[in-house]
Amino acid sequence: MCFSSNTHANDKIHPVIKVDMIALQFYWRGEMLKALNRLDYSLAKNPNQPQAWNVKGAIRFYSLSNFKTAIKDFTKAIELDPEFVFPYTNRGWLYLLTDDYCLAKRDFQAHLKLEPDNPFGYYKMGVLSYYRGKFRESIDYFSKSLLKDPSYDFSATFKYFALKANNEDGEKWLRTFLSTNPKTSAENEIKLYLGELLPAKYLEAVKETCASKPRAYLDSKKCAAHFDLGKYFRMRGDDKMALKHFYKSINMKNCDVNLKRLLAKKEMQSIQ
Repeated sequence: MCFSSNTHANDKIHPVIKVDMIALQFYWRGEMLKALNRLDYSLAKNPNQPQAWNVKGAIRFYSLSNFKTAIKDFTKAIELDPEFVFPYTNRGWLYLLTDDYCLAKRDFQAHLKLEPDNPFGYYKMGVLSYYRGKFRESIDYFSKSLLKDPSYDFSATFKYFALKANNEDGEKWLRTFLSTNPKTSAENEIKLYLGELLPAKYLEAVKETCASKPRAYLDSKKCAAHFDLGKYFRMRGDDKMALKHFYKSINMKNCDVNLKRLLAKKEMQSIQ
């Protein structure tokens, strides 16, 4: 989503080689201001680095909530390389978060034009339609995403949300997805939504899978888990508990760029 050369893995960011490695090291340690200073140093020597402008914008957007400046950074990256997909993605998410749906649609469509076979492109269009309240349209986009990659977890769980919002049998569809994709990384999340795994057990399962991982990795997964729990309680009409978990998701420390952290802010906006 931000630096990755594989947009399928959008909750796990991998660095682009052409970005200053010292800046990326600061980023991975959570030292965002130092990362920005290093990027400024690198861009002062050579401003024609679209990847660096994209990374700079991503840090300002996801970590520092400096939206206006982030838009300028993403736009600069696009001007330098109009076929570089990631600044379109990042700027589109920013526009979605700030309710500028027309501009978000423009950027997401630009990604689809550049990568028509990438399931993430259709997923983004589905999320956009979902938050605009166009649930049938969002279901169609998630279905197209799953046609490109039948095991694409993000589209599967969001299709469930859209089906439920559209008063359709989301549980039946989600059970079918789980039965046809038994090794999905979203197994515990799906079982949570189906009522087969209690919230406390779900958090325990997340911690167990991250037992030998670095703290930042654990915090990133906990960030995503609290978003999942927020959706779980919201779909059950418990907005108080939903807000509690969405708040925890967006305030996880040492958390890397995580799509669910971003969407937790959107969920909170729709409740409050």
